[in-house]
Amino acid sequence: MAFRNVLIHGYAVVKHETVWNVIQDALPELLAFLRALLSEAPNR
Repeated sequence: MAFRNVLIHGYAVVKHETVWNVIQDALPELLAFLRALLSEAPNR
């Protein structure tokens, strides 16, 4: 949530390189984790 607040309210001080690194490094792992969770969830 804190990262979101910085992006929304403090975009002038956001280091774009840091955001890009998070997207490149953390997002694929998060996506894989979420897909695994969804595959185990009961169908609704």
